[in-house]
Amino acid sequence: MVKSIRLYMAPLLLLPALTSMAAADDAVRNAQGLLVDLGYNPGPIDGQIGRRTIEALEQFSAASGGSFDGTVDDAELAQLAAAAERVRPRLNHPGHLFDLAHAIESSCNGLGLGRFVTTDFGPTAYPPIISFDDSQSIGMSAKREASVSFAQALVVHAAAAGFQGNQPAAAKAREALLAWAEAGAGLDTAIDNSYLGAGNAGGYDPEADAPVLDMENAALLGGVALTTTYMLGDLLTAQERETILAWALALVNKYRMDAAVMDGTSNGVFMGSYPALLGRIMEGDAAGFESLVSAYYRLLRNRVDEKGAILKNANRGDRALHYQSIGILSMMSLFELVEAQGNAVPADLEADLHRAVTFFLDGDRDLSVIAPYAKMGFNNPGTGQRQERFYRQSSEHYWWMVDYIARYPDSENATRLRALLGPNDTFEKVRANIMGATWAAYPINCIKSFDLSAQTTADAVAYVRENYPAVIVPSASGRKMGLPHSSQAVPISFARASVMRGTTRSNFETFFVNYGDLHIGDEALGNGSLEIYVDFAGDGEDLSNLALLRIVGQRTSLHGADSKKADFQVCGQVASQQNGSNFRLHVGEMEEMNSCILDLMDPPDAQKWASLLDGLQKLINEADESPGQQRLKQLFDYMVY
Repeated sequence: MVKSIRLYMAPLLLLPALTSMAAADDAVRNAQGLLVDLGYNPGPIDGQIGRRTIEALEQFSAASGGSFDGTVDDAELAQLAAAAERVRPRLNHPGHLFDLAHAIESSCNGLGLGRFVTTDFGPTAYPPIISFDDSQSIGMSAKREASVSFAQALVVHAAAAGFQGNQPAAAKAREALLAWAEAGAGLDTAIDNSYLGAGNAGGYDPEADAPVLDMENAALLGGVALTTTYMLGDLLTAQERETILAWALALVNKYRMDAAVMDGTSNGVFMGSYPALLGRIMEGDAAGFESLVSAYYRLLRNRVDEKGAILKNANRGDRALHYQSIGILSMMSLFELVEAQGNAVPADLEADLHRAVTFFLDGDRDLSVIAPYAKMGFNNPGTGQRQERFYRQSSEHYWWMVDYIARYPDSENATRLRALLGPNDTFEKVRANIMGATWAAYPINCIKSFDLSAQTTADAVAYVRENYPAVIVPSASGRKMGLPHSSQAVPISFARASVMRGTTRSNFETFFVNYGDLHIGDEALGNGSLEIYVDFAGDGEDLSNLALLRIVGQRTSLHGADSKKADFQVCGQVASQQNGSNFRLHVGEMEEMNSCILDLMDPPDAQKWASLLDGLQKLINEADESPGQQRLKQLFDYMVY
C-alpha cells in the first residue's frame, strides 16, 4: 500500500521541478537561437547546455565586457536579445542607399570640379538603347562592353551632379537615364538560362537569347540606374524620377540573380544579388530586404573558412586571388548598405572580413598561401602558380581597398593595402582620379575620406618591405628561364636594330624593337618592329618581381587568311585583347600558350613569329646601344640567362 502511494505521489512531488526544468530548457533554446543570429556556434538548438553552447555564451559575455556564470537567466536573455536586435537587418530607411554626407564632408577627397568628366557622354559614345541579346558571354560581348562604359560614365556624372552641383553633368546623366528608361532598354530580351557543361568544360549556348552572365550584367545596369537616380536626388523632377525608377526596378526584377543566395547554393560570394538588394531598398520592401541580407549572412558564414579564404572564390585556379578580391568587394558593399540602414554588422562577419583581407594580401605576397585552394581549378583553369592580378588594374577592386582603408585606417591590413595600391595603381594614383566601377555603388573618391597621401603611402611601402618581404619570385639573382623554342622557328638575320623605350609604369614597361632588312631563313621580310611588354608582379624597381616578357603582334601584320580570322582568345585570357586586335607570345609566365597561338596561324606567319621569338636575344643584344636597349637587355638577361 505504501509502495503504491509512493509511486503515485512521486510524480506529483516532481511537477514543480519538471516545470522549472522545462523553463530552463526553453531559456537555453532561446539563447541558442539568439547566439546563432549573432554569429556564434552554440551547436544544435535543443535546449541542452553542452560544451559548444557554454563556449558560445562565454565568447558573447567576454565580448560584452562580462563573464558567463553557468546559468542562462532573464538578464542574460535580455542582453542577447538586445544584441541580436542591433544586428538584425531591418529596413529602417527605405529609399536610402548610402550616406551622401560622406562625399560632402570629404569634398570627394579634395578633387576639383574639373577632375570629374573628361570624355563625351551620350549617343555618340554610348548606344541610347542597350539590349542583351547578342548571345555572347560577359567577357566577349561588344554590347556588354558598351553597357559597362555607359554605367561607369553614368555613375561619375551623377556623382559630379549630386555631390558637387555640376549642372552640365546633371543634364547629361538625366538625359541618358530618361532615354534608356523611356525606351525600356533590356526589357524585351527573352530570358534563356541555357548553359552547357560545368566547371572548366562549360560554355554558353550560342543560340541563347540572354546567356547567364549577360543577364547578370543586365540586372547590374538596373542597379547602377537605381544608384545614380539616388545620387541625382532633387535634380530630377518627381515624374522623371518615377519613370527612371520604374524602368530600373523592372530591369532588376526581370533578371533576378538572387535565388542562389537565397537558397544557399551560390558558387561563391559575388555581386549578382546586389542589384536585387538595391531594388528592395528603393521599393521599401522591408521583408525582402531582411530575408536577402539574412541569406547573405548565412552564405558568408558558410563560405569564409578559418584562414580567411572565401570558398568557391579562392578555389578558382589562376584567377583565385582575383575572385577572393571580388568576394571581399561583395562583403564590403553589403556591409555599406546594411550600415546605411542603421544596422550593425555582426561581429563574426566583420572578423571574417578582416581575415579575408589578410588572406588576400598574404596570397598576393606568397602564392603558396593561395595555391592549395587555387589548384582545385573550380570553374577556372590553372593551379594558382600563375595568378591573374586583375585587382591591380581595376577600379572595382580599388573601391573595396580604399573603403577598407577609410573604415580601418590604422589597421595592419590598411597599411598593407596602401603599399599595394601605391606602386601598382595604373590610373596614376587612386587619390587623384575619379573611378566609377560597375560593381561599386559610386566613385571611390566620393566615399568616406581615406588617406592615400604620398607620405602615408611611402611609409606603408617601407613598412611592408621591412615586415613582409616578397616571396613571389624565388630567386633574386635571375629567373634563368631560357627562351621558349618552337619547331617552326628558323634563324633570323638583319642589317640593323634599335630599341626605343615606351610607356613606363610601376608594374610594367613597354619597348619598341625596330629592325631593318630582316631575313627569316632565306626569305627577305624587309623592315618592321616588335612591341614588347615587360610585366612585374609588384614594384618594377625590384627586379626580383619580374614576371614575364610579352611580344605583342598586331593582327594586321599577319598575311594568311586563317591567321587574320583566328580567335586567339581561345588560347587564354592573356593571349589577346578582348577585341582580338593583337596576339601575345610569352617568355616566362604563361609561355605554354605560345604553341596554341602559333597553331592558329598559317604556316608562314607562324614561322615568322616563332623565329622572332627564338631570335629575340639576338635582336636585343645586337641592337644599337641606347638607354632603351640597355634597360631591355638588363631585363632580358635577368629573366633568360
